Amino acid sequence: MNINIRDVYQHLNYLADLCGYGQLEADISFLTIKFDDLDQFRNVIKESEKMPNEIKDYLKLDELEASDEEWSLNFNKQGLFKNGIFFFVSESSFLSWLEDYTLFESSLLNRPGRKIILVKGLPELFIGPKLLLIPLNNSFKEIPNPPELHLPKSALIKEHIHFLGPNLEIEPSEFALSKYPENQIGHRLLEYSCKLLSLCLVQDVLSSNEIRVKGLKTLNLELMNSEMSFSELLSLHNNLIQVIRWVYEERVQTRLKLVSNRLSLDLLPSESLIFGLSKHLENAFEEAKEKYGFIIKDLSDEFDKEVRLLQTQIFDRAKNYGEKLRSLLASLLRDIIAAIFLVGFSVLSKSNNLDVTKFLTNEGIQILFRGLSIYFLASIALQVIFNISDILLTRAELFRFAKSTRSYLREDQIKKKINDLLGDREMMFGVLYFVITLCYLLMAYLCWNLKYVLPLVGIL
Repeated sequence: MNINIRDVYQHLNYLADLCGYGQLEADISFLTIKFDDLDQFRNVIKESEKMPNEIKDYLKLDELEASDEEWSLNFNKQGLFKNGIFFFVSESSFLSWLEDYTLFESSLLNRPGRKIILVKGLPELFIGPKLLLIPLNNSFKEIPNPPELHLPKSALIKEHIHFLGPNLEIEPSEFALSKYPENQIGHRLLEYSCKLLSLCLVQDVLSSNEIRVKGLKTLNLELMNSEMSFSELLSLHNNLIQVIRWVYEERVQTRLKLVSNRLSLDLLPSESLIFGLSKHLENAFEEAKEKYGFIIKDLSDEFDKEVRLLQTQIFDRAKNYGEKLRSLLASLLRDIIAAIFLVGFSVLSKSNNLDVTKFLTNEGIQILFRGLSIYFLASIALQVIFNISDILLTRAELFRFAKSTRSYLREDQIKKKINDLLGDREMMFGVLYFVITLCYLLMAYLCWNLKYVLPLVGIL
């Protein structure tokens, strides 16, 4: 069952207000309020009992403890937590949780969907694709749609970055916000976001704080080993988003390699990746874009050459279809002429006392025509077997040639080029080949059944 944030907002807000009357012990999954005053303790119990049952299912009063000097309430926040809602009754409790947060091991990262964090005292609403920080105040405001940062998905990152440590997985937009609060909370969230984004520009992630950059040199660096100011992190964050969008837009390996080549020369082994990127990323990006333009131009020229070479090979093979058709048609005409010549010669040899009816029904003539029928069948069968085998072999050789010489064309592009250029010719070849084959079969049938066919056409 999913929680509607509007349904729980007012009750959590009121509960947060009541918490101001007592001493707090809080974590992401529990909230304990301790009271020195019995009346305050009773008021909180009454207010908690007013919450609707569907809210109580998510925020449970686990136990109530009382003594002569101290009273406490323990609320279980697991129901909210399981539904992606995180509730903190003060900025200090939220910051305390952030300080203890482990970037790659926390279950927050492993939870699907958008995370909603409600914090009492937060100055305003902060929105991101995966994270929503909502202040608990007197009224609930409509939440606008999240900004579209156009960052790559985790699946695409895995295709190009090697994660060598256990439980290492990143979602670049996990902590990305359209703006950050300029306080300790915003500083910590910005730091986490920069860490995740920077991992999109390395080759190997060795552990939660160790990475490897492979460019013209190979460097093993710490992810972060020193504090940076809010302004430095914000500037780096904006640059990272811009560079990552460009790198993962197209030809990821080429673009990533160009950025890494420059960074591997500029970064120092004693520096952390985050600190080094804050100084050198902008220059590396400008150089990568400039070199990429030249590479694409060269690749385009080479691509065009490869396409022209493939087209030449296809046209050479395409001639084979015409040659096969001409050869088959010539064989058909030759066989027809040979059959006419054979019959004519037989007629002329007996022309002095020829009786056409007796001649055509003569047993010897019948054997002759049936032999001719067998010849027609054998002729077309051998030609079909040889020609079709030769066409298939030629097509297979064309694919092998294209694959062995290709550098820039993908296999699906090669197939499309071949099918586009040979498709119509193959269709015409198939239709005409079928018609000629039918002619052979018809002649074979007529010759074999001559004494039955002649009466039908009025000759006998």
